[in-house]
Amino acid sequence: GPVSTPIISGNQIFALGPKGHVLALDLKTGNKLWSTHLIDDHHALLPNWGFTTSPVVYENLLIIETGGTRNNAISAFDKQTGKLQWAAGADTVEYQSPVIAPTNGKSQLIWAGKNFLFGSNPETGAPIWKYQHGGEGFYGRIINPVVIGPDKLFLTYKAGESVLLQISNTKDQYEIKPLWNSKFLKRNYNIPVHYDGYLYGYDGNFLTCVDANTGALAWKSRPPGNGFTILADGHVVVITKRGSLHLVEASPKAYHEVASLQVSDKLIWTPASFANGSIYVRDSFNAIARIDVTQQRKVARATDAKRELFIAGSDFGEFVQKVEAAANKKELIDKFMATQRQFPVLEGNSLVHVVYRGQAHDLALRGDMFEYFVEVPMNHIADTDFHYASFQFEPDARLSYQFVKDYGQVMIDSLNQRKVPSVNGGEISEIVMPHALEAKHLDEPPPSARGKLDSLEFTNTRRKVGVGLWGGKRDIRVYLPPNYEKQTERYPVIYVNYGDGAVESAKMPNTLDNLIGKTIRPVIAVFITSASAYEYARSQRDAYAEMLAQELVPYIDKNYRTIASRDARAIMGYDEGAWSAFFTACKHPGVF
Repeated sequence: GPVSTPIISGNQIFALGPKGHVLALDLKTGNKLWSTHLIDDHHALLPNWGFTTSPVVYENLLIIETGGTRNNAISAFDKQTGKLQWAAGADTVEYQSPVIAPTNGKSQLIWAGKNFLFGSNPETGAPIWKYQHGGEGFYGRIINPVVIGPDKLFLTYKAGESVLLQISNTKDQYEIKPLWNSKFLKRNYNIPVHYDGYLYGYDGNFLTCVDANTGALAWKSRPPGNGFTILADGHVVVITKRGSLHLVEASPKAYHEVASLQVSDKLIWTPASFANGSIYVRDSFNAIARIDVTQQRKVARATDAKRELFIAGSDFGEFVQKVEAAANKKELIDKFMATQRQFPVLEGNSLVHVVYRGQAHDLALRGDMFEYFVEVPMNHIADTDFHYASFQFEPDARLSYQFVKDYGQVMIDSLNQRKVPSVNGGEISEIVMPHALEAKHLDEPPPSARGKLDSLEFTNTRRKVGVGLWGGKRDIRVYLPPNYEKQTERYPVIYVNYGDGAVESAKMPNTLDNLIGKTIRPVIAVFITSASAYEYARSQRDAYAEMLAQELVPYIDKNYRTIASRDARAIMGYDEGAWSAFFTACKHPGVF
């Protein structure tokens, strides 16, 4: 669906759709006044998630970041007719939108592409200055400049830091230089807001306040959670991705929430809007809500707050309650820790209590018990250094987890002796329930049970042009079951997206070696390497699916003894490779 925000100007409203359709409508009737198509009519480049930029209006011009390498990365159209007035710049554009800003006494069009930051004349598109911002590769696509005063721009441009830029002008000679870098605000889909000398935005999942003059941290808060900020009447209005709305005082003193309301149970991917005293929120599906802000006298009342990650009635729960009521808390905790045989603490066949002991301003847990990269605060017994979280799992479960201390220090559990490699590098702690089975299918198989792994280079004859497309050649690895050369039978085939990860990290050839002849029949597996998420789920997904169905499958069928039937041909993957597997099978049901 659309991500771009429409803009109203006079009696017209302008909107940009994800496929590149630009529409001018009559504001009162909705009748179409004119339309144009950015790709078909203006050679724009389709971004990987479609067009998301929001247009701006300057006098009689509608200005849109179009993205392109033909001096057409940004374009201006006549508001009344839709006729192209000018086009300028060369850069790719995704989640960026232009702004009109008074810079050094003149109105400038400020806009960012993946590689450069530009200052342009909004009337003609003529370049005034150009600056290579240095945003890190993949993340250069979400840079949106925040204007601070007449001569400064703030960018969240890297995974590890942000920058404040000074724009100086001497006799129409412009110089752009960094004033400071800060590690406290980082790249994020949210665009920070500036108020009274301070910036409010996100450092990962944490709402953060930074001094705009120095980049120094004023405060950081785990509540209200990851989301999007706007500014209204001296307050930061936050809508979280989980649908809760929060009114936060815009003050450098501390995080102070004035009011909150759960608005939606759906995913939110759009900042709130503010107009005429009301806040408007839309979810990523089909609903919009209006919330009025009113003065209300607060009434103190007793509440029974639900304690998260706590299991009442368990032995561990009774221990916690005993400590909380005792005067000699440290003594009781010391005795408890000394008597445990292992950590995390197992109780029966299904209860697990994760324990951390140490000083921490904020301590959270993330792992397989939650959604991907969701961090949940651990419980803390007041006046102690004891933190805990309790769970009930299946008796044969295996899970991994990490601690996150003081908003960013990721740690393994030093009390837990079980550690496994993390997909993100380093180690991660593991919980193994009493009836969990060891993953014997990952072991090295005996030589007699080992299959063969062919490496070959596959050439795609239908080369397509596009961002992220791999071109004409790629590496393919083909698993052949044990004794393939000595047999004459034909085999079903499974195609595996992100095949390099399936071979190296998931050890899928070991799994096939160990299970063939025991729980699965002999199969051929085709591991497709060197692919990208752009091909799997974004702008090149159709070309990739077509390549698999019309070129790779016939190639494999020609060179190996396959059962050339859709009923004997499967496709799989993980992450966006899994999305691609569904997409490809649905697009080509006669093949997979």
